[in-house]
Amino acid sequence: MFNKTMKNAKRSLAMALAAVVVVANVPVMNADAATIKFMNNGKEVKTVEGDFTVSDNKLYVATSVSENELVELPTVSDNGCEKFQGWDLSNASVSGNETVSVNAIFETKHGETEVKITDATCTKDGKKETVCKDCGHVLETETIKAAHGETEVKTTDATCGKDGKKETICKDCKEVLKTEVIKATGKHTWDEGKVTTEATVAKAGVKTYTCKDCGATKTEEIAKVKATVKLNVKSIKLQTGKSTTAVVASGLQKGDKVVSWTSSNKKIVKVTNKGKITATKTAGKATITVKTKYGAKATVKVTTQKKAVALKKITVNKKKVTLKKGKKFQVVVTKSPITAQDKVTFKSSNKKVATVTSKGVIKAKKAGKATITVKAGKKTAKITVTVKKK
Repeated sequence: MFNKTMKNAKRSLAMALAAVVVVANVPVMNADAATIKFMNNGKEVKTVEGDFTVSDNKLYVATSVSENELVELPTVSDNGCEKFQGWDLSNASVSGNETVSVNAIFETKHGETEVKITDATCTKDGKKETVCKDCGHVLETETIKAAHGETEVKTTDATCGKDGKKETICKDCKEVLKTEVIKATGKHTWDEGKVTTEATVAKAGVKTYTCKDCGATKTEEIAKVKATVKLNVKSIKLQTGKSTTAVVASGLQKGDKVVSWTSSNKKIVKVTNKGKITATKTAGKATITVKTKYGAKATVKVTTQKKAVALKKITVNKKKVTLKKGKKFQVVVTKSPITAQDKVTFKSSNKKVATVTSKGVIKAKKAGKATITVKAGKKTAKITVTVKKK
């Protein structure tokens, strides 16, 4: 009985000692233990607790069995060209109630590279980058300075009163790089001018010129119009005691008028201010002078004779006339010489088609044809009249 009891006691003691050995191999964890956090790029990889020391870049922890038990450190994956090298344990010797973080250490080992170029513009720098083909990291950057490219020159001509300019312009961005002033010429470019006041026999006119560039104006005087007058004949014959108004003045300038008719010999020829010429009973010669208000002159020589002035021919203003029913036409008869005194008469060959008055007015009556005979002395002229329906 006694032996059996001793055996049981020995067995219990052995179990107790074994339990003590197991506990001694486990790190002592308590509220006063230090904490180490293993961090990679801000992220927690692992956390350990205990009292720690560092030797030869190795981390040790104190346990119940040993004061320097080696701690197995975690590993992390490489980050592209960033190769994992280990942990920074420079602050990992800690104990007590202290918390520290240790960071993963990486070494950069880039592989093959390539060059990428961003061209410079006129106003913005470009760049030449050496880039790792594996991770895309920019290893080196060279600046390509901004610069303008090819240029062109644009010129704005100077005018009389305004400066021009010569501009050097970048063809790419259109920036004006240089401007040179071209001074105003001071010389107007006049147009062909416009008559703003007509010249007359009484007053000079005005012609106005305008500068094509600036609109300035200048004026030029237009000389007065030279007064003119002419008579329809240069000489006439007139029977003594007879009168004529066949001499007519014309060709007067605007604003001018005949102011006098005078005779060089009133004993031979007299003349009124309205141009009626009368031969006295004495045959001879005289000159009639016509004057205008602004000094123009014209003359006609008059020869008076006892016998009548013989008519040589007569002419009419139109030999063929076409009229619509009811319309009229005035016949103008010219005697040669104009001072012949023969009476002019008019006669229609068909009064049902056309009639004519003693003063030479033809009137169309109905469709058809008629002949108007004009007679003075022994001279005649004919007019063919054709009347059309309305």
